[in-house]
Amino acid sequence: MRALASASQGPENQGGDLQGGKRLLPSKGLGVEGLAASRSSRPPLVRMVKLHELLVARKFPNCRKLAEEFEVSAKTIQRDIEFMRDQLVLPIEYDAQNHGYFYARAVAQFPMITVSQGELVALLVAQKAVEQYRGTSFEKPLHAAFEKLVSSLGAEASVSLHDLSEAVSFRSAGVPQAQIKVFEVLTDAVMTSRVVEFDYAALRAQTTERRRVEPYHLACISNQWYLIARDLGRNGMRTFALTRIAAPKNQKVAFQRPPDFSAAEMLAGSFSAFEAGQVEKIRIRFDAFAARLAGERQWHKSQKLSPLPEGGAELTIQVGIAPDLESWILGWGGHAEVLEPAKLRESVARTVREMMSKYGESENAGGQRALAAQTDGEGCEAPHPSNKPGSRGPASLQAGRRHPPHFPPVEGHHKPVILLVTVCTKNRKPILANPEVFGLLQRVWEEAKSWQVGRFVLMPDHLHLFCAPGELPGPSVGQWVRFWKAAASRKWPRPDEQPIWQADFWDRQLRQNEHYAERWEYVLANPVRAGLVSDPPEWPWQGEINELRW
Repeated sequence: MRALASASQGPENQGGDLQGGKRLLPSKGLGVEGLAASRSSRPPLVRMVKLHELLVARKFPNCRKLAEEFEVSAKTIQRDIEFMRDQLVLPIEYDAQNHGYFYARAVAQFPMITVSQGELVALLVAQKAVEQYRGTSFEKPLHAAFEKLVSSLGAEASVSLHDLSEAVSFRSAGVPQAQIKVFEVLTDAVMTSRVVEFDYAALRAQTTERRRVEPYHLACISNQWYLIARDLGRNGMRTFALTRIAAPKNQKVAFQRPPDFSAAEMLAGSFSAFEAGQVEKIRIRFDAFAARLAGERQWHKSQKLSPLPEGGAELTIQVGIAPDLESWILGWGGHAEVLEPAKLRESVARTVREMMSKYGESENAGGQRALAAQTDGEGCEAPHPSNKPGSRGPASLQAGRRHPPHFPPVEGHHKPVILLVTVCTKNRKPILANPEVFGLLQRVWEEAKSWQVGRFVLMPDHLHLFCAPGELPGPSVGQWVRFWKAAASRKWPRPDEQPIWQADFWDRQLRQNEHYAERWEYVLANPVRAGLVSDPPEWPWQGEINELRW
């Protein structure tokens, strides 16, 4: 569906005749039907409006300069000019002396042309955008511009803006009222290329600091406004959040913005607004619950979402590591796990450990399991939720307990006792996955015979092992773990890595229906999930000391 829009009053504004309140624009060799057909394939309106503004201002634009500005060919610009001259009957002529085009007579406004339903929807979006600037100095001119667009639509348009507004809505943060003055000062400085000073409260700073910058660009990213500027005090590009800018002052000092500056290129490798350094491959695994939500949005132009057999999905993006990326990952809670790079994984884990220290490691079962899944890093087993006697789940924990409980093994008639034990290094130092420690721990475990170690895996900052009682009665698993940790610490090959171990550990007794081999396959896959190898057998820091039979 298309509609013919009317022109403004006055023959001096446009060529053509008025008939029945509608302007029919004559063209060379085209009737009204031919004109309508021609308009359906018209060039983009934005180029023609820009060309019209230059012609009105007598800037004498030519095809070469416009082609460079719009990144199109000179022939495309030539077709735009011919369309405006021949179909819209605008008095465009060429001035050989000024090497450009001009209007031979006054043209007050650009003639309106055919408007489609999609373009009407675009007008509605524009009207909603105007509402974001209510109360600012931009409200009046933006509102006036929008009213001009609407008033120039002809009566033949059968799509009601009111009906569209009832059917479609937009929720946007806009500019906070407290920041209107800041926004206006910075906009003026950007548009006029003037140095500006302001007080800025950096995110981690205790006080504000006066900054002097050359403002290049204002960007609205995820409903938050940012100023991209060259910080003269730091001699480098910086991104400033408008909400943390106060007392801006235009210094009335002109500067020249580099012609090759591009905000899009500057932020190309960032996840959101923070300018990141080196672009890296980021891999994040979502569980089945979050996988669908993650796939419903385009988080970054480089994203690839691959479904996993167990129902989750793996997201891959190519961005630099910055605070906004880490905040986004943490926002998914226990539903997301960073697979690589290792430094991002460790940074997220460190933040979660800080959260656990504030909330308490054992305040509730669900929170404990979700937080431990992140904090334990490369597959550290969180206790399994269960309230059955002898279970080692967080549901068995009491509020306020600072360390995981260690229940005595539950013995059954002719049933084996096999525990899965997880031990982490102090402050999660990556000091385990190397030949010296690999050999040392095997010797220590062989000497500590009260419990027999079966299969085991050493990760950089934690280990998993399966064990069974070597003698009955004998010491508890807790006494045994403390014994071999102390023995290993005394013989540790690098003294500067002391202290070696976290104070406590996790242990879990395998249930009757939980096969030892199945649990081993899960633990063995930890290096793969951590992005350290592509196939479990490739990980060298694994082994078996005793054969534990289920």
